[in-house]
Formats: sequence, C-alpha cells, structure tokens
Amino acid sequence: DNGLVVYDKIIRRRVISIPQIAKAVSVNPVYLNKLFKLSTGKTISEYLNYYRIEASKSLLLGPDATVASVSAGLGYNDVRSFIRFFKKFTGVTPKDFRQQNLPEGRNPA
Repeated sequence: DNGLVVYDKIIRRRVISIPQIAKAVSVNPVYLNKLFKLSTGKTISEYLNYYRIEASKSLLLGPDATVASVSAGLGYNDVRSFIRFFKKFTGVTPKDFRQQNLPEGRNPA
C-alpha cells in the first residue's frame, strides 16, 4: 500500500509524531489519522508502537544491545514506556524475550 510505504520512509527518517507525518504528506493530522485507520484498521499511534516493537525484536538480539539503547534508538523517551508496550504486544518483557531467543552462551546475565 502506498500510504504504508510513505509512512515507512518517514519512520526511517525519525519523523515519528503524527503532526510531523501529516505535514510531510500535506494533510490535516486528524484527517490523516482517520484515513490511516480506515486503510489499516489501526490508528497511527497504534501502528507506530507496533512497528517499533517489531523492529525492536531483532535489535534486542544484537550482541551489544541493551534494553535502554534499543528503546532510545526507536524513539521512546522513557525505557519504562518501551517495556510496557513491548510486553503489551508480545506478552513478555524485552529481557525475557532476549533470554528466550538468544543462543546459549549469549544470554545476558
């Protein structure tokens, strides 16, 4: 879908607030959110959180990754918010996700 491609490009440039996205595509933020929800079934905020959590999964498995660095890298201002959203979408905390998915010998203490 064209809208998702545009949105993906915007996310990669770290333009992640709804007003910034609306400005980038030259529409009113409220209208944009309505169109987005009609097209995807999710609000922009819901999609943005889902997208960031999905992106965080591979980042969390990196050899030098910390929950705090992944959280900050994905635009969360507060690591506790990241942990809360991660658990909401995946059912486990980022730490538990790492422990369940890293090969033996690479699990953090």
